[in-house]
Amino acid sequence: MKFKKEFWIFFALFLLFFLGFLGRFYIVGYGIGAGGNSYYPQMVSLILDGDVDTRDEFEDLPSYQDIGNPLHYNKRLHPPPYCPLNHQLTAYPIGPGLFWSPFFIVGHLLTLVLGVLGFSVVLNGFGNIDQIFSMFGSILFGVVGLYLAYRFSNKFYSSSVSLISLLAIVFGFSVVQYISIEPSVAHALTIFTVSLFLYYFYLTREDNSFRKWIVLGVLGGLMMLTKWQEGFFFFLPLFYFCRDFFKGDVSVKKDLFLKGLLFLLVVFIVFFPQLMVWDFYHGGYFSFPEDGKNLFDFFDPLENIPYFLFSFHHSLLVTTPIILLSLIGGYFFYKKEKFFGLALILQTLLLIYVNSSLTGAGGTSFGARRMIDFTLIFVLFLAALLSWVKGLGSRWYYLLLIIIGLLVAFNLLYFLEYNLNLIDRVAPVSYGEILSKAGGIFKSLMRYV
Repeated sequence: MKFKKEFWIFFALFLLFFLGFLGRFYIVGYGIGAGGNSYYPQMVSLILDGDVDTRDEFEDLPSYQDIGNPLHYNKRLHPPPYCPLNHQLTAYPIGPGLFWSPFFIVGHLLTLVLGVLGFSVVLNGFGNIDQIFSMFGSILFGVVGLYLAYRFSNKFYSSSVSLISLLAIVFGFSVVQYISIEPSVAHALTIFTVSLFLYYFYLTREDNSFRKWIVLGVLGGLMMLTKWQEGFFFFLPLFYFCRDFFKGDVSVKKDLFLKGLLFLLVVFIVFFPQLMVWDFYHGGYFSFPEDGKNLFDFFDPLENIPYFLFSFHHSLLVTTPIILLSLIGGYFFYKKEKFFGLALILQTLLLIYVNSSLTGAGGTSFGARRMIDFTLIFVLFLAALLSWVKGLGSRWYYLLLIIIGLLVAFNLLYFLEYNLNLIDRVAPVSYGEILSKAGGIFKSLMRYV
């Protein structure tokens, strides 16, 4: 009975996200945009052409055309840069396309059938059916990732607290934007791959069998294929690995060393297709993307971290303040699960440092989207805070729920204004500006009813 109830809740969440995607698709005229302009062509080229040379696919991108729609804020994309090998440079991994490919293949087969039946269809892989089926898969993976986050939290806290925490993070953070409105970027998939990796690791954290390290290596490789920076999540198993390695005798150390090498080998094998693509684009298996220049600025944390956390420019805690409540909850989870809680807190601090060190503030990002991969941890920490406050009494619990509700409402206000272009997508946006533009939401929405 509980599973049936959960199924309908997450089915409703999926339906809401998918309808949101279809609504934007109808208004704008396409479903692939932003980072999807590099992820999607790689998939189309690989499936239809048998290669990853995306020069011709890029020209077919729907968003490369001048749509002329008021929501199409970037009228014309600049031509892509080319490397000395005369291939289009791309900063984006192949993983998203691999996850979308089964859905794309079904959609493209349907497109071909409709073409045979005499319907007017686009056969280059960028037709509406191809895009919708592919993004159906992206949204589905994202919702499965959210379900894993809920189930993980439910291992420590009640189902009601876990569900409230999940919905608060989904609609109070950037998750709703990048699963529903922009599913062609990698974030829906990273929610899935990171949540699956963390969930499996927790279930097997005291297991040092070969099977555990092989499976974890496969999941880790898939996680890196969706976004290679997710390899920093390997800190969590490393934390446990070091604990067991340094307290064990010689035979334990030898056994763990071999299994650690096995884990890295499996990760390398799964991730190797990405190395081949990097070699094709950049002329070297370990030629890092992003043009290979100024990707990270690790040496100025006193400037980068405060800006990443507290500015009005795509920051984590000011732009989406509900995450502050979640991080506070990390302390209460630590009190419940000392070693695992400490590992998660250190993992969070590490990724804040890494993501704050990435050059640029996120372009046209909605909030601090780089931290969406932490959805499972944010849900867990917020559930820890809610559970602790609930123990203080119903008065304090309902007060916290009201505060969370207000933060979610504020984020949805920001979300609507962002997508209706009522506020600047690139420049810093203050609270006052967001509140002052609220009156224009209804009028803007009526233009599309």
